[in-house]
Amino acid sequence: LESEGYGQVHGTSDWAETIARLQAAPVDLLFVDLDRPILEAMEMLAKLRESGLGLPPVVLAADEVSRGLVVAATRVGVSQLLVRPYSLDETLGRMLESLLGLNGLSGSA
Repeated sequence: LESEGYGQVHGTSDWAETIARLQAAPVDLLFVDLDRPILEAMEMLAKLRESGLGLPPVVLAADEVSRGLVVAATRVGVSQLLVRPYSLDETLGRMLESLLGLNGLSGSA
C-alpha cells in the first residue's frame, strides 16, 4: 500500500497492539483481516467504537460473507467488506470509498 502512495502503513498482530497504536496516534483507516474468530473481531471493533478513540473508517476482509456477518459488521461501524481472494485494485477501491465516507454495506444483506 505504501508503494501505491498511502503514506505510512502499520500492521499489528493482535488487538492490544491495535488499541495501543490507535491511542498513540489517530489513523485514517483501519483494515481488519478476519484471520481470527469473527465474534472476537466484532467485540473488539465495538469496544473501539465505544472507547472514545474515534474509530476511523473500517474495511473488513473475510473468507466468506454471510447475512449475519454483514449485520454484525454494520453494527460495529464497518464501512466496507472484502471477500477473499481480492485484488489490489479492489482493496484500494474499497479503501478510497471508506475514506470518502461511502458505505459499501448499505443494502448488502
